[in-house]
Amino acid sequence: MQETELAAITPTELPTEKPETAEMPEAKTAPAEKPAPREPPKPVTEHAKEYAEVTAPASVSSRAIEGTEVDQPPQMLVNPTPPFPDGAISAGRHGLVWLLVSVNAQGTVGAIRVRTSSGYSDLDQSALTTVRRWRFRPAQRDGKHVGCDVAVPIRFTIR
Repeated sequence: MQETELAAITPTELPTEKPETAEMPEAKTAPAEKPAPREPPKPVTEHAKEYAEVTAPASVSSRAIEGTEVDQPPQMLVNPTPPFPDGAISAGRHGLVWLLVSVNAQGTVGAIRVRTSSGYSDLDQSALTTVRRWRFRPAQRDGKHVGCDVAVPIRFTIR
């Protein structure tokens, strides 16, 4: 085998002129890629539902609308809590909706409307649909059952 010597190159031996460079053709850009389609929301699992909570008042006795002249405001009976909509849980929507509920002399809900929205129609609708079926002990005036309007807060919370 033949050995070759490698001599050290000193800075004075380096070429000082720039070598001629051939013009490079402009690089062609690839066509713009379309963004990947969004994946559909994952189905809500029972585990996710554990972190969603709906809070309804235990009583509305102190929430009778001012100007309603009653001796005893309507009292809530045991009523179901509005369900937390699955789509709202997976989208991370939460909020507080205030409902204006007209409780008639029989203790059922006469009229109902959203007084202050949560900002999400699915949360508002869940509260409206459920509270519409609620039962109350009617308000009383002079010992008689009378109709009365009350404000009912429903809070949808994701922990």
